[in-house]
Amino acid sequence: MSENRRAKLIAYTEIPDERVEWLWPQRVPLGAVTLLAGQPGLGKSQVSLALAARLTLGELPCGPAAAIVATAEDHRAAVIRPRLRAAQADLDRVFDIRVTRLDDLCEDGLLLPLDVGEIEASVEETGTRLVILDPLVSFLDGRVDSWKDASVRQALAPLAGLAERQACAVLGVVHVNKGLSGDPFQRISGSVGFQGAPRSVLVLGPHSDDADQRVLIHSKSNYGREAASLLLAVEPILLPARNGSPEIQTSRVV
Repeated sequence: MSENRRAKLIAYTEIPDERVEWLWPQRVPLGAVTLLAGQPGLGKSQVSLALAARLTLGELPCGPAAAIVATAEDHRAAVIRPRLRAAQADLDRVFDIRVTRLDDLCEDGLLLPLDVGEIEASVEETGTRLVILDPLVSFLDGRVDSWKDASVRQALAPLAGLAERQACAVLGVVHVNKGLSGDPFQRISGSVGFQGAPRSVLVLGPHSDDADQRVLIHSKSNYGREAASLLLAVEPILLPARNGSPEIQTSRVV
């Protein structure tokens, strides 16, 4: 028996029932981590930004509300902002997040689980209901072994705690590998912890008969039956010039 730890028992008669609340009904729960997986170039980031846009516009049950977008691959000004504009997002309600090192005042990338406290403080400050981490593995501390189940689960557990405390949704975007398995759930890169720790898993894949369409599959739900698959496409759009700036070619999900 440890000298510093004691077990505490609570009978389930003392634990009240709670109804699951949703950011995106049946697909993205509030208070939990959701994974969005897919091959590069299919539009995973587009789907996550379209979801953020709908949240800011009040088109989701818990909106209008803010979203925080942490991106490690796409350029914020040349890619993320135009895509948000194309989705007609309320840009005042979408926030980029960066970390400043206090010892040298230099900007640094988010590190998980180290910076979960900074993310949570930002969620509280802005009233955020959706945190997007794209791609999730880019924010994992170098000491996290993305191929070991225990290491991945320990890194994601603080995110789950943040989501539960703040009643927000955390959406992690990840890639699938080039395996031949017909089950997209089994092709999520890295440890099985990436599949097991999230409470909901969405997988974006190509349409078998139409190269211009995508299929969004609900592969896992801990809160009931999986939602029906959705057909979607990513279409180009030309944003009009603003304040003397040129037109911008970008794209959006339909």
